[in-house]
Amino acid sequence: MVSKAFSMGLFGMHAFKVEVECDLSAGLPAFDLVGLPDAAVKESRNRVRAALKNCGFDFPVSRITMNLAPADVRKEGPVYDLPLLIALLKATGQLNVNTDDCIFAGELSLSGALHPVRGVLSMAIEAGKLGYTRMFVPAENAYEAAVVTGLSVYPVPDVFTLIDHLRGTKPILPAAPYHSVIRVPNRPEKDAAAAGLRRCKRAGTGKARFRDCRKRRAQRVAHRLARFRQKHACKAAAVHPAANVL
Repeated sequence: MVSKAFSMGLFGMHAFKVEVECDLSAGLPAFDLVGLPDAAVKESRNRVRAALKNCGFDFPVSRITMNLAPADVRKEGPVYDLPLLIALLKATGQLNVNTDDCIFAGELSLSGALHPVRGVLSMAIEAGKLGYTRMFVPAENAYEAAVVTGLSVYPVPDVFTLIDHLRGTKPILPAAPYHSVIRVPNRPEKDAAAAGLRRCKRAGTGKARFRDCRKRRAQRVAHRLARFRQKHACKAAAVHPAANVL
């Protein structure tokens, strides 16, 4: 029987769905990982094996074949550690829950703790588009993914906490939805905005309006600044995690 878990991959700043499949068969013990993985993904086998044993789970003594679909797209990074572990637990019968509406992403330590990964915002945006309702990410990435509306994001500190939540014994509270706040610029920022526009020679840019900024309230500048809608702000912010600067 083939077990499945779902994750997300990155291609630049765009995310795509990755289906993690696990199959156990008779034969000499082996752990094969296919689906065009890079070196970091191949090393996931060692992290998953150590995390399972150190968390008290049984590692199967059989031939393990795990596939990352689609197999014609290269998979990069340690983001697949967590879905690989979930798929393996389901294949061995140590986890009997329905995860078809879940996305898993995160790097495992040898002790079972989760380390943050990059590109979670892009993954969350794509997961919401595809209709997934739950996403489990490292605790440090939860604030990033919580920007997306309609998607419940769960901060996962370690494997123990995640398994307890999936079994229903100790639920994890979802991360609070992000609400943008319009910050009123202070006096130096207001003066800098006015000075920048004064140097602009193009007509119709609002130079005359901003010349009066020193005599007016700072709110006047805030009202002149462009405002993003939520979906446009998410797309713009997705550039930062892709460049590993968020």
